[in-house]
Amino acid sequence: DTFDRDQFHTGSQVRFANGVATRADIVTKISKADLDMAIKVLKRNNTKFFTPKVDASQKVGQIAIRPGYIAFIHPDMTADLELIDGFKYIDDYMSNTSLYDGEIGKYKNIRFIETTNGKVFTGAYALGVGSGAAKTAGYQNDGTYGSVFCCLIMGAEALGVTDINELTTQSIFKGLGSAGTNDPLDQVQTAGWKAAHCAEILKDDWVYRIEALVTA
Repeated sequence: DTFDRDQFHTGSQVRFANGVATRADIVTKISKADLDMAIKVLKRNNTKFFTPKVDASQKVGQIAIRPGYIAFIHPDMTADLELIDGFKYIDDYMSNTSLYDGEIGKYKNIRFIETTNGKVFTGAYALGVGSGAAKTAGYQNDGTYGSVFCCLIMGAEALGVTDINELTTQSIFKGLGSAGTNDPLDQVQTAGWKAAHCAEILKDDWVYRIEALVTA
């Protein structure tokens, strides 16, 4: 899962919060303008929606749901997202709306899914000394640089993975003494497995990444 996540965050379409030039320039959290830009770019690229439109019912408080893209975020980013004008919780969805595991809500054409494996560039450790986002008061940081969180937005068929299955998986055992003179007293044996797997961005212009700080 971590391998796949890292592969999917290598797309060329990225917006650094508030439209700054580089990751090192990020000093703020995700905003309405960032999300609107993502939607505009994906629509301009004829990105295929993941989910169809869901019409509203006559029940009080329930909303229609636009055709949607899917976005993955870390739970630490959720609080900032919820403060954006126009964000709607799943509580407001139609009662018969199918939900994704971890789905928390929507903003216009984007439906958000929380995952603790959301991509985070943690301060200087990930970004390299001297190139991390600015340490800004009130935002998560490592004491020197701000920690940058990613919101990965995608359309249907934008990403691809191969299954790990029994045809490509091998279990490998090495018995006691199999290392020869490196194990002269027959004290060491090993067990492991390997498998073929691939994860790729299939349509780069159907994937959009927003990078931002998150409130401490």
